[in-house]
Amino acid sequence: SEIQVTNSRHHRSLLTAVDALQAASRAVHEGRSGEFVALDIRAAADALAEIIGEVSTEEVLNNIFQRFCIGK
Repeated sequence: SEIQVTNSRHHRSLLTAVDALQAASRAVHEGRSGEFVALDIRAAADALAEIIGEVSTEEVLNNIFQRFCIGK
């Protein structure tokens, strides 16, 4: 069966997660150190976290400063 994703933001996040996991797989097969693999896996986890609404404080602050003129 095929899964359809109708939310474009979720679709982008899923594609980002897939790309990051593929990069992690390549890093493993190329014999790269665990730090490189962990970075790619973390990027995949972050992309998936966006779908369920889990965001870091840093992301919230970045959004605030990018979208609003604070301190001007």
